[in-house]
Amino acid sequence: MLAARLERLTLRKAWLFTLLALWIGLEHVALGPASYVDIHDSGDGTLPLLMAACPNALKHGLTYWLPWTTCGVDRLGNDLSFVHLQAWLFALLPGWLAYQSLLLLHYFLCGYFAYRLSRDRFEMSEEAGMLAGALSAVSTKFMLGYQLGFAAVPMALWALEGSALGLVGATGLGCLYGFGSSMAATLPYCLSALAFWFVAVRPQRTLAFWLRFAAFSTASLVWHLPTAWALVSSAAASHRAEWQAAALPFGGALKAALASVLDFKLCVALGLAGLVVSRGRVRLSRSLLLFFVGAVAGIAILSVAKDRLGSALGVLRGFQVSRLAELLPLAAALAGAAGFDVLPKKKMAATLALACLLAVSLETKYHNVALWLYEGSYAANYESPVIRSLARFKKDGLFRVATFQYVIHPAYAQAYGLETVDGYINLYPKRYHAFWSKVIEPLTSRDARVYDYFSQWGSRIYLFPDGAEHDAAPLRLGRYARGNLLSLANTRFIISRDPLIDADLAPLISPRLWGSLSGRERLVARLRDNFFGRTDLYVYENMAYLPRAFMTPTVRLFETVDDIWVAMAGATMNELKDSAFLLRSDAPVGAAGHQKASVSVDAYRPDRLDLSVLSDGPGMLVVSNNFSAYWKCLVDGVPAEVVPAYGAFMGVFVDKKARKVTFSYAPPYIMFRSDMEIQKWLKKIFS
Repeated sequence: MLAARLERLTLRKAWLFTLLALWIGLEHVALGPASYVDIHDSGDGTLPLLMAACPNALKHGLTYWLPWTTCGVDRLGNDLSFVHLQAWLFALLPGWLAYQSLLLLHYFLCGYFAYRLSRDRFEMSEEAGMLAGALSAVSTKFMLGYQLGFAAVPMALWALEGSALGLVGATGLGCLYGFGSSMAATLPYCLSALAFWFVAVRPQRTLAFWLRFAAFSTASLVWHLPTAWALVSSAAASHRAEWQAAALPFGGALKAALASVLDFKLCVALGLAGLVVSRGRVRLSRSLLLFFVGAVAGIAILSVAKDRLGSALGVLRGFQVSRLAELLPLAAALAGAAGFDVLPKKKMAATLALACLLAVSLETKYHNVALWLYEGSYAANYESPVIRSLARFKKDGLFRVATFQYVIHPAYAQAYGLETVDGYINLYPKRYHAFWSKVIEPLTSRDARVYDYFSQWGSRIYLFPDGAEHDAAPLRLGRYARGNLLSLANTRFIISRDPLIDADLAPLISPRLWGSLSGRERLVARLRDNFFGRTDLYVYENMAYLPRAFMTPTVRLFETVDDIWVAMAGATMNELKDSAFLLRSDAPVGAAGHQKASVSVDAYRPDRLDLSVLSDGPGMLVVSNNFSAYWKCLVDGVPAEVVPAYGAFMGVFVDKKARKVTFSYAPPYIMFRSDMEIQKWLKKIFS
């Protein structure tokens, strides 16, 4: 009888927190594909790349190269693994539905298991437990790149302490947790936080518990061993290897810590109120408030220490201490609920707390609706008929697109299956970072802000705008980027919100100039776009672009890669087309030189390119994919060395007898040497 009542009560609370998740995510789900999407750190990179890569797995199987962003990057090196829940959701569901499902699950996990943790482990009252769940859910923010790793921490804390959980259960829980977590973005931080919790906050001293914890941690990590291998293998040659972020001063860390406290002012106020009312005699209220304050201070101190130690940390240098702040909403919620639990007039306090929570959530919704109008909905950005129309040119051969980033982001094009020279990516070759610094040098040479932003961080590979107003006169592309280098990288189309001018650009789509619209017309246009897809975009065809694969009759040799960048920046299109720029140490044996040559694509998939070559003499075959030591080449079935061409791309020397050339991407952490059986299995399941 009692068990049945408890089960009904638990189900009722689960439904309440489901409704709370729907309320928090209302603007994200209410209009289906016309709903709001968080652009910053989700919709501007992770979301469109998932929309491109995940359905591709059902078509091509487990490929390890992502060709859709920045001339190609390693898939596992960017933590896009198919042992992730989000990968399967984006493979099987429309992008908007996959995004909304993950968002609602995030808020449910944050709220419901904070409630269970406060009730079952801290033995708070029912009202305090409900408040803890509500505070935790409302205070957190969903970010697609984190998956559900941070959101599921309350679930892990609650379940691991359960007396009924054995080794098998802990292993299963670890598998489930790993399936919803990210190796790069969440697991190192969350497992560290879980261990600290069970040492300092809820001390566990039995061998049985720590065996369960070890089984949980191992099971959550084992899924991601290939990803860890890929991250370690790719890091040294990536743009992150030369990050030059300035050390955080102690004053800056103190300000960040105070800002964190103010972010949770309602929780802190409740915790302090409980401390005052109880005169500090209630241990739980005192301990949880101190834990929250200590967590804030600890993150600040660790951030400063990490910056001071720098390269002495070795591989730990990439550990972003600030990500631990994603767990502060849970700590703050528990501290606030514990303080609330000792207040004498709980009903009045609960009414006030809920009113404050409602005000906070309404403020967030107001902000999100404003962004919905300005940045656009899911449909506006990922179902634009203008961008979709470019897909019809795929039949003409391989090409890439670029986006002039003003209001729109370059990753949007990836959602349509288009390959881009730009994007927002976690890890890409430092060779390409150097190449792109030359692409945007016309802007960075006169804008120190953009120069510092790209050179010190560089994960956004953008055609950046400057600070000028962009609603009136057309913009000269040459003031922002070098068209010759964009052409070398196979850039056939450029998408822009504003009109552009360049000798090599031919207008393909020209809407009415945005600056000429009245305020009412702009509002109507934005509302229309949010339901039916963005149409206020210019599209230009670059008439000088080079094909993805081409032959050069000659080579130019340089002593250092810096010499190559300087020479490329000043080269004409004819010079780039006729001569492959190489290091002297990579020079081919034998002389290049042909009068006529043609290269055609026989077959193409993300990690394989089959070419046919016809030439009356030897030459350098160039493919404008990012160079990686893991790209292998066969020339008529014989292995050939792949060398960096133009500093960043792939080159292979072929003689006049060469006919068939195959490039394949084969990193050492590949899970299946032949994925044909996996591909057949996937197709059989989902056919």
